[in-house]
Amino acid sequence: DIFNTQDLGKVYYKPIRDSDGTTVICTVNNVCQPKNVVNLKWTPMAKILKKSSRSDNLTDLLISSIQDQIMFYQTSNTKLQKGLYVGYLLMRSSVDMLHVMVPLQNPNMPVCCKIRDNPHVTAEEWLWLQQGAGAPCDYTCLEFASQFKMATNRLFSLVQIPKDKRTVQRVYTSEVIEVDRDVSLIMIVPPAEVACAVGEGNHSAVHLHRIELVPLSVQVFEMIHFGTYRADTLLLYARLSSVVQLDSDDARYSIRQAWSSSDLETAKQRLDTVESLETSLNAAWKHLRWLLDVMNFARERLFQTQVSNSNCSKSASNSQLEMKSAKSNSLLQLPDSKLVKSRGSWPGPGLNSMRTLESVCPEISRSEQYLSPPVLDREYGLAKKQSCSSETSNDSKDEPEYNDGQSSDLADQPSKTNHLAAKDVNKVDDEGFSDATMKSESLVPVPAPGIIEVCAAYDTGLPHPTSLKLHISPTTSAREVVQLFLQQLNMSVVVKGKTGPIYPSTEFGNFCLVSVTGARERCLRDDFKPLQLTHPWRDGRMYIRHKQDVLAALELHSSILTATATKHH
Repeated sequence: DIFNTQDLGKVYYKPIRDSDGTTVICTVNNVCQPKNVVNLKWTPMAKILKKSSRSDNLTDLLISSIQDQIMFYQTSNTKLQKGLYVGYLLMRSSVDMLHVMVPLQNPNMPVCCKIRDNPHVTAEEWLWLQQGAGAPCDYTCLEFASQFKMATNRLFSLVQIPKDKRTVQRVYTSEVIEVDRDVSLIMIVPPAEVACAVGEGNHSAVHLHRIELVPLSVQVFEMIHFGTYRADTLLLYARLSSVVQLDSDDARYSIRQAWSSSDLETAKQRLDTVESLETSLNAAWKHLRWLLDVMNFARERLFQTQVSNSNCSKSASNSQLEMKSAKSNSLLQLPDSKLVKSRGSWPGPGLNSMRTLESVCPEISRSEQYLSPPVLDREYGLAKKQSCSSETSNDSKDEPEYNDGQSSDLADQPSKTNHLAAKDVNKVDDEGFSDATMKSESLVPVPAPGIIEVCAAYDTGLPHPTSLKLHISPTTSAREVVQLFLQQLNMSVVVKGKTGPIYPSTEFGNFCLVSVTGARERCLRDDFKPLQLTHPWRDGRMYIRHKQDVLAALELHSSILTATATKHH
């Protein structure tokens, strides 16, 4: 360690003060190897608490707060389960400081409720939420709308917002906050007049007496939050900022010590370089601090995107009709790919919403995390496997050229996804839809079967690269493609007398189907239909890789493009 530092743990959010005005800042850390701690004696907690008294001296105050400090340390290190959450901003303004109210059992996040297990948001869901109060509700996002409504109702009950005031609550429309790879957050903020109120006039003031909530300053909350969900990023920023600050001071000292004009010019150039790095580093850190953006949004009176419980009831009814009409068709009659868009984690904002320190030094793009499938209707999934046939090929066709200038690569994608404006949907009864279903069947186009070429981005034991051409129907899922692909390659290995490897069916779940275009990759959900891919993913190349080997498909795709370009030249 260039700074010769030692990890003392996390700082306890509440300083300990005695009657004499002495203040102690406490840190809590989990010692993995107690034997390495010298000159200290370990004592059972019960023995320490038994000897303590209730006086106001500093030692007794420290001892009496030990259990609270340990509990806060443990709860602040606990992450949320994988999924998409909706949170509410309980902010408390004072003359010189801003506080945010967080649950005591989970102080690293604002008050929130879970929407679903999948943390990503599709393009249809993004569009529906972005359109606002008058948005029609397509059946592709009907399930999400219902889940969002139920989650917001639970959230409003949790923060004790009366029903007559729920319609004036606003959704943070700038982005979906990507807390980490497994957790995303949609924030709801109070009206501007409530958010800007100070003292007892603030809505959060009524929550100060609730023992399950604790007020944290913005800086303390950010350290707890990033220390839990982005510890490596926080540590990297701390180290880089320290190094840059030392270099900046040294460069200024060199300017004062310079004698000749050449030495002075060299020192000034060094200072300019260091200041440029410092500016980029501070900009990356500023983009990472999403809570300040949410607070600024809450204080802005121009944004009036509100939450409503009855905005989309009519469109939900129409969407239910379309959904029933789609299910009433034959097995191959699913909506056209132009109507049912691809499954994307988010529509992809510009570089301005970049929220990672990697923006200072962009690296090679990494693939999306494997998406856990939601609970879907599988009533007609038994006949799908009969729709697949395969054709083995050890050669890869020429890769088409891609215009990477039209959309940014994953290396330039932000770690904080776009946040959505949300509306609620009322559930619609299933009665009375039979006649309307028959009438609306003609409105749903039927996509045709197709042929896809899939390459193996893993060790197959066959000549590299190995690919298969699969004839699939519109109902064939990505999981069925993976299973058929692995079965065919296992058979090819046996027929050609290769040594392997042979992958048993129990390991098929460790593989996933991805689409690669340019330097970007999209991991397809198990129940996703590959023929429903939209531009640019439908023009990309399909690969099958291990879920853990996130760069395998990108590296193979790059080598294929390089080999193709070399062959043409």
